[in-house]
Amino acid sequence: VLRSDAELLVQSDNEAVIEDIVAQLDASPLFNNANGEGVQADAPFTPFRTEREAYYERKGWPVWRYRYLPVPKA
Repeated sequence: VLRSDAELLVQSDNEAVIEDIVAQLDASPLFNNANGEGVQADAPFTPFRTEREAYYERKGWPVWRYRYLPVPKA
């Protein structure tokens, strides 16, 4: 259950996984990408990093992040 004013934050370091998730969410009538269809979030969601995320950042490897909002009910 997601509150009507909540955000769905999606993040992965696996390109195939994130492409599938984003395709499903972009096709869903329940969510809108907060930054526009197919557009990544412009920054990490929090100032805190997992060890894996920090490792990827140090290596310069991508971490894909997307922010979705529920479509308001009519």
